[in-house]
Amino acid sequence: MMYANLLTAAVAGGTAAVCCPREKGGSELRLLLDTSLPRSRTNHQEGRMLRFASRTVVLVSVVLAAASWAQVGLVPESTPQQDPRRRVDGHQLVEVRVNTQSQLDALLGLAESVWSENIGLGLLDVQLPPGAVEKLPELGIPHRILHDDVQSLIDAEWAEIQRRNTLRDISWYENYHNYTNVINYLNTLAAAHPTLATIEIAGQSIEGRNIPVIRITAPGDASARPVVFINGTQHAREWISTKVVMYIAESLLTGYGSDTRVTDLLNECEVIIAPIVNPDGFVYTWTNYRLWRKNRRGGYGVDLNRNWSVGWGGAGSDGFTSSEVYRGTAPFSEPETDAIRSFVESDGRVVAAIDYHSYSQLILWPWSYDYLDPPADELARFTDVAYAMRQEILNAGGVPYSPQPSYDLYLAAGVASDWFYGAANAFAYTIELRDDGFYGFELPPSQILPTCQENWPAFLYFAEQAIRPVVISIPGGAPATASTDQPTVFNVTISDAASSYEPGTGMLHYRVGSSSFTSAPLTSLGGGLFQAALPSAPCGSSIDFYITADSTDGRTVSLPSAGPDAPFTATAVEITIAFEDNMESGTGAWIAGVAGDTATTGQWELANPQGTAAQPEDDHSNPGTMCWVTGALAGSSLGTYDVDNGATTLITPRLDASPAQADGIDAWLVYYRWYSNDQGAAPNSDSMPIEISNDDGATWTQLELVTENLNRWERREFNIADFVTPTDQIRVRFVARDLSPGSIVEAAIDDVRLELRGCACAPADMNCDGELNFFDVLIFLDLFSASDPAADFNNDGEFNFFDVLIFLDMFSNG
Repeated sequence: MMYANLLTAAVAGGTAAVCCPREKGGSELRLLLDTSLPRSRTNHQEGRMLRFASRTVVLVSVVLAAASWAQVGLVPESTPQQDPRRRVDGHQLVEVRVNTQSQLDALLGLAESVWSENIGLGLLDVQLPPGAVEKLPELGIPHRILHDDVQSLIDAEWAEIQRRNTLRDISWYENYHNYTNVINYLNTLAAAHPTLATIEIAGQSIEGRNIPVIRITAPGDASARPVVFINGTQHAREWISTKVVMYIAESLLTGYGSDTRVTDLLNECEVIIAPIVNPDGFVYTWTNYRLWRKNRRGGYGVDLNRNWSVGWGGAGSDGFTSSEVYRGTAPFSEPETDAIRSFVESDGRVVAAIDYHSYSQLILWPWSYDYLDPPADELARFTDVAYAMRQEILNAGGVPYSPQPSYDLYLAAGVASDWFYGAANAFAYTIELRDDGFYGFELPPSQILPTCQENWPAFLYFAEQAIRPVVISIPGGAPATASTDQPTVFNVTISDAASSYEPGTGMLHYRVGSSSFTSAPLTSLGGGLFQAALPSAPCGSSIDFYITADSTDGRTVSLPSAGPDAPFTATAVEITIAFEDNMESGTGAWIAGVAGDTATTGQWELANPQGTAAQPEDDHSNPGTMCWVTGALAGSSLGTYDVDNGATTLITPRLDASPAQADGIDAWLVYYRWYSNDQGAAPNSDSMPIEISNDDGATWTQLELVTENLNRWERREFNIADFVTPTDQIRVRFVARDLSPGSIVEAAIDDVRLELRGCACAPADMNCDGELNFFDVLIFLDLFSASDPAADFNNDGEFNFFDVLIFLDMFSNG
């Protein structure tokens, strides 16, 4: 589809630019096809030239797309390619603890490569050739073998890449791709979103390859918008970093206009992404040696992440060309770092940056070159945002990342994040991606997409925090409907970002129909949580609304960002409660436990829960005490009564949603849930599926897969028709499960309701717009002429004069 968009844009727009960087020689082939014609041409000449240009565009696009698609997997490769790269048979990946400089010097003499980001005293992951590990005890270096055969990791990765190349039904983020393919895909993204994205060349590598960046922002004048800059692949072997930043780029582009947070972000800032800062080294890892780290200067290479100016030449870098952390002859001696430095400085708007690396699952903030902290207020901000990013990763079902100062890992002078913070005055982090060391740089292709998915919400949170003084959000999303007879209450969160929230300034602004906006203060519930209430309104009317809050430095933030120019909209509807259970009157027809459940503790029970760090102290109902909970007792430890050794199932009574089959009526399921799985020895390794059935449990459809750990009651609502046809046989089931040893799982459910929402139409209101007029008469006559059952007003199976009389009578009487 993206290549089709690219081709369409090329033919329709008049000029096609198709990039296909060549691996060999490092130059970039750029074909520019200009189908615009000088006015002096005759019509006949113009037609011939246009047809020729269009056919050329088609031909070039097909050729380039086919070359790229073969690797993406859209066109399967029939013959797997042999790995042409240098082999390291018998090499071992070993974790060592180095206590003295002499031990470090001796270790570096033995090691083929150091896999740890920084080299110094303490724990290191090193690649040792055959026979080297036996010498470690002689040096007094404690060690443990992480992987006994590094080449087997490389072979397995290559074989899986080749296998996945033959598959048609996988995404681009389920396999690794070489430099040519990455650049082609980057161009494809930009071509598919021409109003949001542009490609620029920041500079060239030492071998002459392009270092492209993609600018992503909303349409309009972006010259005054702040910039968030992210990059991957400073180190050649860290392939997962390329994928993560590309995934972020695509998520921004596809989310604009459909995702409120993404739309607001791009309306307010520009995101610039450099997927491959070290193209020569990256190509070398595909053609010569998988584990190459540096650029390709002189064949020995320079560590680009020791070549930045802040702290250059200090600890954790080396002046010897043979070193993995060789820093170069001077700051920015390398064209790659100089290109990014110059690009950022010439832009002049960068306020935040992330340098993505692998591996170790870390979120690192400055400083890295010395044992120094930023000023106290900035340190607090770095710490708070890092821990919140960690939680965003966990909420997305990701693995734990550890936030810490960079110097806690090792000292490393001349790194990018120190330069962005110290020289460019940007809010900057280094993020080390998966894994924790078993695979290291050889992260299997099966982990690409999960790594991308867990880092996307963390990036989104980071960017919001970086550009806004405070951040406003609506947990669970803005309400789409409102009540006709009582206020519609929803929660709002306001959190500090670049500044702090000014107490008492949180406001809800609303209007019914086309009236003027009215403002009402938010009600503080404590801890940054607030409550807002939309007014009741006549059925079918629209309620526009937005939220604002001020920061202590005098700035105002709106949600949505355009405020009154593009507010949220809720439709007022009549709400009938078809079912409601606050769990205070016994189990009723609820089903707790089904055949096939295997949990040995933490089974669902209706009880007053005892609070722990994982489960609530109170139910949600006010007043009330009871809820469904996975083992109400606290026990002697966090894991005493949590869900263990399998699954436990809770099923609602049978619900009747069949009235929603009528025009203008929707059946909404509403419930409050609590879920915790971010503690214990294996946090975030489980999830809770919540499913719905419209045939009394014979088949099930997933409503949501719960992975987030909010440590609070969360309201959720779903329009049943979005998932299944509403019937009188609706059931919902909640499956809490412990599938991973060491995982702490607690869940609770309360205040379940089935609401019928809508505006019942008058019988003669044929288009159900709330008005009786000429259009209703036309619709009736069309239906009558077509013998449509909707025009059989007396339901006798015939279409005659009596149906017309009844319609006219109902029309006259409203």
